[in-house]
Order: sequence, then structure tokens, then C-alpha cells
Amino acid sequence: MTVISQETRLRSIDGLRNIMCVGIALYHFIPYFFSGNDPEYLASRYFSYFTDVFAVLAGLFSARYLKDVWTITYLKSFLVKRLSRIYPLHLATLAFYISVSALLVLNVVKVEDRSRYDFSAVLPHLTLTHSWGFGPAMAMNYPSWMISAIATSYLVLPFAAMAFRRSRLLLVTFAIFTMAICLIIADYNDIDITRSQFIGIGIVRVLPSFVVGLVIGKIDKTKTPKTVIIASMITAFVLLFGFDTPLHGFIRLVLIYVFIAAIVMADSNNINSPLSAKALTRISTYSFGVYLWHGVIATVLFRVLVPKLLNQDTISIGNNSSILAYSMLIGGIGISFTAAAISLKTIEIWGSNLFNKAFN
Repeated sequence: MTVISQETRLRSIDGLRNIMCVGIALYHFIPYFFSGNDPEYLASRYFSYFTDVFAVLAGLFSARYLKDVWTITYLKSFLVKRLSRIYPLHLATLAFYISVSALLVLNVVKVEDRSRYDFSAVLPHLTLTHSWGFGPAMAMNYPSWMISAIATSYLVLPFAAMAFRRSRLLLVTFAIFTMAICLIIADYNDIDITRSQFIGIGIVRVLPSFVVGLVIGKIDKTKTPKTVIIASMITAFVLLFGFDTPLHGFIRLVLIYVFIAAIVMADSNNINSPLSAKALTRISTYSFGVYLWHGVIATVLFRVLVPKLLNQDTISIGNNSSILAYSMLIGGIGISFTAAAISLKTIEIWGSNLFNKAFN
């Protein structure tokens, strides 16, 4: 039986993780230049799928811990280890938004939407509870709602481990139960489960996918025929991208789960895919950095610098010169990777050391 272990590296998943972070960045970058019925804007809406991919991969990479015996001490050690790199990076990017909020209070700067910098969001951000419904939704360091939701999802690992040790079927049952509860909560709040972060309860969107990622990490991947794996991957991809608008809700999540499970099984059965290309897998280490820095980059580059330097707003640039808009989008991605590479060698190392000293 083949399961994901610390020694096993799934090349296609590393490639998917890199595409995921670039896709999420473009999802937020493209509306600066294109809108409405622009094909670029319409195409970018499909990139919202990568948010759910992020949650599944977080569970997938945590699946190897299901065999462990969980205690309070072990859970604390696990959380410190997992958050020691991410939390300092979250604080660094959050500091930018707090600075903007302070400048707004002092009337030094002006913004179109002051609610984006609501200072009441700071405490939930510091405690990583802003995906629980605490504080204003989508304020301050808005991409980090996912970090909050994933950190919370780690808390279910002891229960998932207990279920797994009894049987894989019980782990699957636990995943179904989690999905059902989160669907009920989303329905009670009259919102689609794949949009729940917009009202501040992003954990409802992430938790089911995280647990499904745990299940995918522990399925037997050697007994599935290659034709079934390839057919599943292609079918899920076509259904996800074959409609005029992106899918939402439960059906969208199921197709994403099938697609990722097929990718994992393809890697385990030595079926090559474009996602396993070395160019993609080599830069996957920057994925978290790109995810957290891209919001800062967008604010500074597309809201401030570009309009001032070119004396026109970014939408006008997209309307008048698509090539210039594309160049700026590529530049934004490049700067995001540069920031991620620098922070990987600085903030994440220094912050990790301080974080570990503080909690250990």
C-alpha cells in the first residue's frame, strides 16, 4: 500500500501548489486591469478554484501525522512547528496594513474603501481567529483568512487520527460528517460554502477540504487502473472549466477532490503529467510567500505606484493597452516571487527562531 510519507515527494502536487499560488495572485491582480465581459477577467474567475485546492493540499501534507498518538503536548509541538514559519510572515504582511490604517487615522493617505483597513480587525488577525467570524470580514491582511482557517483545521487532527487508527472507513465517515456540518452552517447563513469567507467564516469553506485532503493522503493508490486515473483527471478538469462561469458549492468541491486524488494516484503510479515539470516543482517552496505577499504587492504597485507614474488608473491601462497590462501582471507575479524568496531567507528564518523560542 502506498501512502504519502515524509520521504515520498509528489512532484505533480508540488507543481500544482506553485500554479495554485500564482493563480490566486492573478485572481486578485487581473481585476485591477480588466473587468465586466473582458475575457481576461472572466477567465480569472476560475482561479478561485485554487483556494479550495490550497485547503485540500494542507490536509494532504498533514496526512502522515494520522498514525501518531496525539496528546496536548504533542499538539502544541505540532502547532508550533507548523506555525513557526507562517505566522512571522503573516505578521510581516499584517504590519503593512496596520501602517496604512494608522496613516488613514492621521489623514496622511486616502483610500477608496476605508473598511479594508478597519483597525478592529487587528486582534482577530493576531490571534488567527479572523476566519471564525470575529472582526470585520476581508479586512486588513485579507489573504491570511486562509492561514487562520488552516491553523484551526489542524485542531481536528487528533480526532481524525483516532478515527483513522480504528479504520479508514471511519476517517471517511468523519470527512462526510465534517462536510455536512459545514454545509448546514453555510446554508444557515444563506451563503454558498465556497463563498463563506466573504462573511468572515472561512473555516466553513476550508475545514471539509482539509479533512478530505487527509483521506486522499491515506487512500490506497496502487490498485486503481491507469485508465481510470487518467479518465478521472480529465473528466474533473473538463467539468470544472467547461462551463461559461465557474462552479460553486458542493459539486465544485467534489470535482476538485476527484482531480487532486487523481493527480496523487498518477504520481504514485509513475504517470507523468505537465504538473510534474521540474520548472514548476523547483519553485514550489515559495508558495506560501507568494500567497501572503501578493496582496501587499497589489496594493503598492497597482493602487499607488502605477496610477501615479502613468497618470491613469489601471482599468484604463487594460482598456488601452493589453500588452502593457499583461506586462504589469507578469511584473507583479515576479515581484511577489522576489519578495517570497527574500522573506524565505530572512523573515521566515528569524521569525521561526523567535517563535520557537517563545513557545518552547
